[in-house]
Amino acid sequence: MASAISVGWTSKIVPVTPDVSITSVIVDPSTGDFAINGIAVPFTTVRIEATPSLTQAFSPLTTVPVGSDGTFTLRDTSHLGMRFYDAKYP
Repeated sequence: MASAISVGWTSKIVPVTPDVSITSVIVDPSTGDFAINGIAVPFTTVRIEATPSLTQAFSPLTTVPVGSDGTFTLRDTSHLGMRFYDAKYP
């Protein structure tokens, strides 16, 4: 008589938080705009947040799409002086 139970492998799937990172912030000297460049998972969306001081909370600025090569760029034209930026998944 055949058994309904068989021997096989079991695997544990452990989710990994995908990386998102700002790689550079560059000022355009002719306009004063900031270009925020980064890397993330291709074809996703990244939320950019900003704060004028690290003693204050970050506030949402906008979202940007990540290209097929895993890079994103945001041009901040607000001209609000020195700012700190953070990137995360929405």
